[in-house]
Amino acid sequence: MKQYPIEDIKAPAYLFVGGSVLFIKDNIKVQKTSTRLDVATSHAIKAGDIITDQAITIKGSPVAFSNIDALFKELKLVKGARIPKIENFYIAARVASDKWVKWTFLPAIHDTIGGITFGANLPLGEHGWTVYPDPLNPTSPMVTSSELDAAPTVPDMEDAGKFMLRCLGVYGEGDSAIDFDTDGASIEISLTTEDAQNDRLIKYGKNLTDMSVSAKFKPRNITLEKWQTLTGILTSDTLGEFKGVGSLPNLVLRGAKKGDFTFTLKSARCTDPSATFSPSEALMDELTFEAMGDNLGDNKLTIGTATADFTFETDTVLTAKLSSKASKSGTVVA
Repeated sequence: MKQYPIEDIKAPAYLFVGGSVLFIKDNIKVQKTSTRLDVATSHAIKAGDIITDQAITIKGSPVAFSNIDALFKELKLVKGARIPKIENFYIAARVASDKWVKWTFLPAIHDTIGGITFGANLPLGEHGWTVYPDPLNPTSPMVTSSELDAAPTVPDMEDAGKFMLRCLGVYGEGDSAIDFDTDGASIEISLTTEDAQNDRLIKYGKNLTDMSVSAKFKPRNITLEKWQTLTGILTSDTLGEFKGVGSLPNLVLRGAKKGDFTFTLKSARCTDPSATFSPSEALMDELTFEAMGDNLGDNKLTIGTATADFTFETDTVLTAKLSSKASKSGTVVA
C-alpha cells in the first residue's frame, strides 16, 4: 500500500458512538492530556515526575447523525448519577483514496453537550467525550490504531438541517397559552460534573452534579399585551415568596412542519426581561428563558417530534395555534 506523508493527509471521518454514527462537519479533535507531579531530590533539584492524571478528549460538531440518542441520551440522567461509559467507541477516517484507519478508544463518557441554534448553517454545537484509563488495568492503552480493509458501513443518516430554519413557540397550555413566532432561537445545555476516583485517586469517570438549560429568542407576531405577559416585565414578584421549581409553565419551541423536532423546556422562567423604547429599534429585546425542571429539578428538556403542521390564523394580529400536546413523547435530555 502506498505510504502518504502525514503533512499531506486530509482525513474526513465518522465517529461511531455505541451503535450510532455521527458525521462531523470540519474536525474531530482528539487530544491527550496528562497531569504530572514533579519529584525533587533533597537539594530541590528536579529528578523526574510522576503521572497523576491522564485522559483523552474527543470533540466535534455533528452535521448528521443516525440516532439522536447519540447526542442527547445521557441527559436523561438525574443529578448525582454516574455518567455511563459508551462501549464500541471509535473513529473511522479516510486517510487516502484506498486507505481507512480506525482509532478504537476505551469506553468514553459523553460529558459535553453542544447547544442548538435554529436557522444556523451549523445548528448543532460542539459535543465532547472523555476517555479515562481502565482503573483495573491503568497501563493498557486508551486508544489503538488499525487499518480497515474497506470503508466502514454507515447507516442512514439524518441531516442536522432537520433542526429547522424556522422556530415557533408556545408558553403555557390551554386558554392561557401564549403563541408566537421567532426570528430564530438558540438552546444552551450545560453540564456540571465531578470526577469519580478510586482509593488510589485514579480518575475513572464522572458524576453529574447539575445541569442548566436555557433558550434565547426574539418573539415575533405577538401583541404587546401577550408579550408583556410572556416576559412578566410588568409583574412585581413578592419579595420572600417561595415558588417551587416545577410550578411554572412549560415553553415549547418547534418547527413549522409535521415531523420537525419539538423542544419542551420544563417549568421555564423568563430571566431579566428588557425592552427598548426607540424610534429606530423594535421594542422587544432578546429574551432568555431558563428551564427549572420538575419538582426535583430534573428533566429540564424533552425532545419529541411534532404530530401536525404548525398553523396560523389571521386576526387583529397574526397568532399561532400551537399546543405542547402537539409533540409526542420523546427523549428527555436535561
